[in-house]
Amino acid sequence: MKNEIAHAAQQRVVLLTGDEPTMRLQALRGIVAIHEAEGDEFDRETLISDGQSLRNTIGAAGTTPFLSSTRVAVLRNVLREDLDEADSLKAQLAALPESARLILVADEEANERHNKNKSALEKLVKAAGGLVLSFKVDPKKAVDEIRVEADRRGKKLSPGAARIMIDMVGGSYSSALEELDKLELYVGSAAAITEQDVQKVVTASREYNVYKLTDAIVARNPAEAMRQLAVLMSGAQKVGDAMIGSILPTMLRQVRLIYQARCLHDFGDKCAADFPEKPNFNTLTDWQRRPVMEASRKLTLPQIVQLMNLLSDADARSKGMVEASNSPSENMELLIQQATLV
Repeated sequence: MKNEIAHAAQQRVVLLTGDEPTMRLQALRGIVAIHEAEGDEFDRETLISDGQSLRNTIGAAGTTPFLSSTRVAVLRNVLREDLDEADSLKAQLAALPESARLILVADEEANERHNKNKSALEKLVKAAGGLVLSFKVDPKKAVDEIRVEADRRGKKLSPGAARIMIDMVGGSYSSALEELDKLELYVGSAAAITEQDVQKVVTASREYNVYKLTDAIVARNPAEAMRQLAVLMSGAQKVGDAMIGSILPTMLRQVRLIYQARCLHDFGDKCAADFPEKPNFNTLTDWQRRPVMEASRKLTLPQIVQLMNLLSDADARSKGMVEASNSPSENMELLIQQATLV
């Protein structure tokens, strides 16, 4: 990354994008640090997009430097911008002087509008002769990458511990880097970070806990299922909203994937043509497929269908579509009691 940052610091226009926020931020800091060493703070400016900031930021970058050889303007959250007048923006970018250093940072999480703006901005920047740096790590390589980073810090991280870590943070290398900081402090002078250390210290994503709840149900382990439910409920302000908004939909999605994996096991690839577009087992990454395949071996197709029906019933009760005398938390406990008997 060091060479990329040095190269980016010499470009008139740079767009920093990609799915890894920590790597994006490291790149931004690295580029700004180069300019700080070479110039004066009067010739640096950082703005947060309000949807109409890009023209002003381009103008700021194009201003003649005061005490430096370059004028640096940074625009964060650039995917909020209105890009309807792309042609005039393209002309404005192309007209930037050699002294200009415009750094655009795509901080936002992906959604339909942001993805559309990302594509439009990449085209604009490239058309203006600028540089696009996209930071992402293939989930297949994330385990190896985090082990390399741990080794660089003088800590041995086993493949098993690294895989658990990546699973717990939803496959995000950036999140794994943040958790590695915590683990480094936790183990102190110890030479290795163990699986037990990872499980004690790493803050799991909400999805991970839902997956563990589903795994416990599939394994017919009510005690572990109740423990995972307690973890999920401890972070929820309103149990009913959490059930409707994330827990039950995520569980149902996971069970549908388990059903598809079992179909592949029983009938081979010929059934894959009938899988829905979403969720689709064949579009999962390797780290996502592994626990689904393991779960599918523990249930027959009729048992999986029965589990799906129980989840659908619980979802209907939580939304008031079916009369229920239980509270939301009691509804979840009832689901676990029934589902672990499948």
